Amino acid sequence: MKLEKKDELIRNEYRIYRLMDNQMEGFAKVHAITKGNGRKSIVLDLLGPSVEHLFNARHRRFKVSTLLLLAGQMIKRLKDLHRSNIVHRNIRPEHFVVGRGASSNTVFLVDFAEAEYLKSFHFCLSDKIPASLWYASINAHRGFEQSRRDDMESLGYVLIYFWTGSLPWQGLSAINKRELNKKILAMKTSTPISKLCEGLPIHFTHYMIHCRKLAFGQLPDYDLLSELFRMLRVMNHIDDHRPIFELEEDRAAEVNNVQDIIVID
Repeated sequence: MKLEKKDELIRNEYRIYRLMDNQMEGFAKVHAITKGNGRKSIVLDLLGPSVEHLFNARHRRFKVSTLLLLAGQMIKRLKDLHRSNIVHRNIRPEHFVVGRGASSNTVFLVDFAEAEYLKSFHFCLSDKIPASLWYASINAHRGFEQSRRDDMESLGYVLIYFWTGSLPWQGLSAINKRELNKKILAMKTSTPISKLCEGLPIHFTHYMIHCRKLAFGQLPDYDLLSELFRMLRVMNHIDDHRPIFELEEDRAAEVNNVQDIIVID
């Protein structure tokens, strides 16, 4: 039976969830694909709000301890995903969510609608525009097939965003997404990493330099990248086992943002 494109997407995402939830912490347990109201949905364990939602609830400012603990878990999620030869291809703050109950101190990586298995280690060009322009890697903007390095570069932008509250290109506008892609690419390539990370601990600069230097098929040094933020936690006397969100108001946004179904429209 030939599947429609939407069916292919949802089945691919379902397979990735099944693969990851059987192996690794921080990936939601998937239960079924259901159909209702004319569309198919993936039913997952109930999770808490996205990290982006919590960021906004905290007036777009995280404590240093929160950000550094998040960084450690986010890098680990991508390391585990990549170990299964899967590239997420759409890393953004909304795609990291916190757990509930016994998993309330765990950050989950979600939404694999754009994810793909690594089939080869050759450059491939396409005219597809990245799903998330703000956090896309430079090579994704250029139309190159994405690999592990692109997920890690995107995560770097996410972490800088959480530290500063914004990214330099978020104020850009254009007549359409293709033109906006060109403008953001131009700004990312013309902004030195030292300028992008100005005012941040030097560890952020080292992170971005490492990710930008990676070849297409090269494995990121996950241990090195994790160590950068572990060093910052040590310097700031942050216990790795402390709760990420310690105060009640840090989690207040949960009430109206629970979700148990991910829908591919």
